[in-house]
Amino acid sequence: MTYRSRASRVIVATVVAAMTGGFLVGCAGDSKEAEPVKNEWPSLVGEPMSAVALKELANDNEGVLYVQDASVVLGKEASYMPIEFGNPKWTIVGACGNGKTWETSTAVELAVVPTPEDPSKILTMVDAGDFDRSITCDGRKYHS
Repeated sequence: MTYRSRASRVIVATVVAAMTGGFLVGCAGDSKEAEPVKNEWPSLVGEPMSAVALKELANDNEGVLYVQDASVVLGKEASYMPIEFGNPKWTIVGACGNGKTWETSTAVELAVVPTPEDPSKILTMVDAGDFDRSITCDGRKYHS
């Protein structure tokens, strides 16, 4: 199926993720997939979601973007909605793709949280591994 606009692809991917439990944070099971290759991807962690708003995926008509709301790690209810894609009020805390860069990936997964007043708190939590289980990265071995 080919979708005409990027917004509709994001909405469909987010709806599919929600229907399949894609928004359940911390429920990633043990996967038989190869371990992700860290630091192969340019780091998106700590960046506002607006940093990826205009990026195109490889084969953009078929590309899939999954967005996971990791707010529960901060003790908040999940509230991300597909219409908010690219909104700087969301900060990326995890990212992975099936290609070495965003542009060569056909499947990308992001974990986001509401942008805090003090972004250094989020980076400290990322460094401590607090968001490591916020994305599954199944089949997407490159991540930051």
